[in-house]
Amino acid sequence: MTFALFDDNFAAHPKVVPLSDGAFRLHASAILYSARHLTDGVVHKTLVRTLIPTYRASYVQELTKAGMWVKTSDGFRIHDYLEWNKSRETILAERERKREAGKRGAQRRWKNDD
Repeated sequence: MTFALFDDNFAAHPKVVPLSDGAFRLHASAILYSARHLTDGVVHKTLVRTLIPTYRASYVQELTKAGMWVKTSDGFRIHDYLEWNKSRETILAERERKREAGKRGAQRRWKNDD
């Protein structure tokens, strides 16, 4: 399981306050999607409309105009995503470290249980 981090003043940020409820929800859903799928804040353009049931193209326009999303050749990058959230590389390395630690612990347990 992964987690997405939001500053507790996120909703009061000057870029966020003027957003419509739909744009706010789309942005939050995109952050959660990126955390869940380890995309480092990148959302492919074909997926954007699937992130919320009330999707409107105007929400994307709000987010890009506010500088919260940056248009890329195949979708969007969430501005500053990696400033607040762990990268795919970091998460996968942590998972591997924990897997190896668990494996070593199990080996010690079963080797020493006679």
